[in-house]
Amino acid sequence: MPTEEGCATRGRREDLPYEAAPGGGNEDDEDEYGADSGSLLVAFKYAVRNRVVGGLLTLGGVMALFNLPVVLFPEMVDRQFHGGEVMLGLLYTAPAVGAVAVSATSGWLTRAARPGRLLIIAAFTGGLSAVGFGLSGDIWVAFVLLAVGGAAGTVYEILEYALVQHSTPDRLRGRIVSVITTQGTTGGVVGDVEVAALARWFSPGGAAVVNGAICAVAAVAVAIAVPGLRRATLPREERDAEDGHDDGPGPGPDTAGLKPAAPAAPAAVPVPPHQH
Repeated sequence: MPTEEGCATRGRREDLPYEAAPGGGNEDDEDEYGADSGSLLVAFKYAVRNRVVGGLLTLGGVMALFNLPVVLFPEMVDRQFHGGEVMLGLLYTAPAVGAVAVSATSGWLTRAARPGRLLIIAAFTGGLSAVGFGLSGDIWVAFVLLAVGGAAGTVYEILEYALVQHSTPDRLRGRIVSVITTQGTTGGVVGDVEVAALARWFSPGGAAVVNGAICAVAAVAVAIAVPGLRRATLPREERDAEDGHDDGPGPGPDTAGLKPAAPAAPAAVPVPPHQH
């Protein structure tokens, strides 16, 4: 989902809290998908099985499609805010302001105890900010709401990337990430067509309200339908590394479970012969 586009913002494995292995996915997934032919179909099958990844793809698709009506900013400035080029520049700048503010302090995101829950909150917050933007009549209120939307979008993107990285086996990760990237690129283009058509039935502000409401409802629906995404976590090792704490590598595959070797006995010190 594009950071400036607004709405800012799944994993059930039998409805248990999901915590990916440090290498991404788990051994069963590696065995099942390890001999695939490299097609996207295998990645989609994995997304259906893994509710974290599937939920992220579903929610991300909605966020990309029903984004903020950036393409309608000029008309909104003219009809809703009654301003000129300066106001238009403010609207274009606002999402980036929020995005930069989050990016500059983003270290805490991957250390959050429940990043999945935080991701859903970001999606919901982005939707509400779009609704408020569509209803606002003051340029500074609109600026603040767009900045909040840009910040929420950045939070969503950071957590989405981190959860996908740690919920997908190595051999499928590139394909899953490519699907998410395609969603953000094509979704923004199709979303511009959608919101332009919607503005003809309502108004530019009304189109923003409808799109924001859809994003907020989608976030709530995914939170209810995919409780595993709500409870999704990142590996503790990753959070410790982000925080600068490293206790060194754990036991390797050839040493796990073995007792540490006994310390070597000190070498004998030769005693010089007695001098007469």
